[in-house]
Amino acid sequence: GLGIVTALVGFFQLLTVAEGDVPVVGDLIPALTGLALGGTLIVVYYKEKSTVESGTLDRLDKVFVQNASNLAYVGLAVAVLHFLLHRVLLL
Repeated sequence: GLGIVTALVGFFQLLTVAEGDVPVVGDLIPALTGLALGGTLIVVYYKEKSTVESGTLDRLDKVFVQNASNLAYVGLAVAVLHFLLHRVLLL
């Protein structure tokens, strides 16, 4: 559930525009980070529950799951920067 919610928030962050902000570009990095972290949670959950092997799932596992700790640190850094520098373009 958390992966789906995180990915949805990242997606809707691409669609929303804060007052005085540049459309789409304003929160691009936090939105993409949310999509990546939500996708990671979804892939981990699906891999645990699924018995089907697939090349696509193996590639997603290599990209997202094996780098999950690095993605988490990037997500934390982007969240802190977004909180502190909320008026900066791309953050």
